[in-house]
Amino acid sequence: FMLGAVLNLVCVYAIVGWFPALFIRAHGWSAAETGKILGLVGLPISIFAAVNSGWVIAWLGKRGHTDAPILCAMGCSASLVVFGTAACLAPTGNLALVGYALNALFLNWNTSAVYTGFAQITPNALRAQVMALQTIASGLVALTAGNFIVGFLSDTVFTSPTGIAQSLGTVFFVCGLAAFLILMASRRSFRAASAELAATEA
Repeated sequence: FMLGAVLNLVCVYAIVGWFPALFIRAHGWSAAETGKILGLVGLPISIFAAVNSGWVIAWLGKRGHTDAPILCAMGCSASLVVFGTAACLAPTGNLALVGYALNALFLNWNTSAVYTGFAQITPNALRAQVMALQTIASGLVALTAGNFIVGFLSDTVFTSPTGIAQSLGTVFFVCGLAAFLILMASRRSFRAASAELAATEA
């Protein structure tokens, strides 16, 4: 669960660090125009995503999905693979912006899934340590990798002036797909851990 969530965050940090460069280098937007438009589009959608992620987890839980946090994190992964990759490889800036907006609808699902999920499967005495591990993995691994990998690919593989698009697209597709598969594989164990903890605390 932690590994899948961290792979999702690699893409999230890649967005923060490199998406403005995508619009500037690949689509010829000015820095001022890019910052203004991404802010106007991304801020309200991200706030909505933060709120609706809780609704989604609660809705799934009421329908018997004890692995609702995993499913929510998988939704973020699927969005990264589909909308994130499409935004990177879009032929025009406006189409890239549409992909960016659609992807933003699901990005915060990963964060809500992490906090809800670990609370659901971790005994109270271990909860602080587990969340500390998640914070370290998120801050050191995801933040570093998300920015480094895109830059490395741009410098060594996709070296054209617009290579940032292919670099970002590769990160979204590979990391998003890996996260989706890892999270899918963790569903059975997550359900078992959730049931075990619920029985212990009953």
